[in-house]
Amino acid sequence: MESTRMHATPPQPQILTPGLDHAAVINPPPSCAQAVASAEHRTNGILTYLWDQRPDDVLAGDVVIEHDLRSGHSNTTPYLGVCLDGITHHVWARGTPPPVDLHDLGRVVVLGGICLWSASTAWAITAGHRRVPITGYRGRALHHRKRNRRKRIIAVDANPAPTFPEVEGSLRLGTFCAGLAARIPRHVPVVARLDSPYLSYPLYALQAALDGLMPARLLAKWTDLDFARHHGVVRRHARVVRAAMAGRRPVRLDVRPELTRVALHLRADLARGRVTPFEELVDLASQEGQLWKELIALEPPSTPLDLGYLTYIAAALRAGEPVDGRPTLVVIADDPAEWRILERTRKLARQMGTGLPPLGLHPLSRFWVNAGEKSRPDLYAHDPGRYAIDEDGRYIDLFDLGTSLYTPSLPAL
Repeated sequence: MESTRMHATPPQPQILTPGLDHAAVINPPPSCAQAVASAEHRTNGILTYLWDQRPDDVLAGDVVIEHDLRSGHSNTTPYLGVCLDGITHHVWARGTPPPVDLHDLGRVVVLGGICLWSASTAWAITAGHRRVPITGYRGRALHHRKRNRRKRIIAVDANPAPTFPEVEGSLRLGTFCAGLAARIPRHVPVVARLDSPYLSYPLYALQAALDGLMPARLLAKWTDLDFARHHGVVRRHARVVRAAMAGRRPVRLDVRPELTRVALHLRADLARGRVTPFEELVDLASQEGQLWKELIALEPPSTPLDLGYLTYIAAALRAGEPVDGRPTLVVIADDPAEWRILERTRKLARQMGTGLPPLGLHPLSRFWVNAGEKSRPDLYAHDPGRYAIDEDGRYIDLFDLGTSLYTPSLPAL
């Protein structure tokens, strides 16, 4: 493992790792100057709106610039440095503040989500004795015809220990959400909602069961593993947020996973040896209230993966429902890789007219795994495990390192 010391405002742009540059906001690489200026303007606008004052005291003056090195891609994403509670987060801001005065809002909901597992910690074993990741590429690896050759699945298993992406995500997003919420004026109600997936992960494997490749008992085992994992990840995330908000402005912490009744219906069927048909699950979902009825009408899911993805959209739309006739503003604080959820939610919020389009503030991880020169640094897809070896050959506990980086002033979590 290599460590890189980041200067607050490097005099000249520097390369942190392939695909990531670090620069001063006032002196970015010429090819990125316009993108950095736009990011600075957007970040300033969102924070000024939320805090009802300019954020000059927290702007670190630096920017991390991500270059998409994949073949055929040329995107550049600037992450502006924002210092909250002594911790500098590099944040990608998306959206524009609504045409509603902050003081007229019914509440602000800060929505933070954590992905379960990692691509290497949950797997299926096929009849050809091939180990196939269940969660890799949002479950698509399990259904890849060439990779698994459509062999019957004879076992599923997972590592019960917390993964580094889960722990790091809880620390990073939890402290960022707390720092963001703490500066919102006290007379504006704030809710910190933990949006961790519930039904979406069982749906990763449902298609294999419907195709006759996974028996009901194995899908039931995978579903039970997911439900238990969900509760553990939410508890960890909640501990971070509570510790970071202790002694500060009141913030209500809540969890409201989508389609819990549908998930329990699926699990009850599996206990009887029955794999619930996909059309039946969609019909049950459409009965989960007006939101789901409209959502399925606008975005009818054609696969279990589509339905699982809609649970993320629905969580953000539900968080934005008005309160006592007053509008709610949702700020999605999630991994940058989940930006498509924000964009689809904004589009559907406008189509449905159910509330204000959400804003997005995506803090970049301080940990990167380089799998190759042409792939993006991805902690979830390339989970390094708990331990690493530094440049001097010493073992490093990444859980402890993450805690020291993100929560230096908090008790052990």
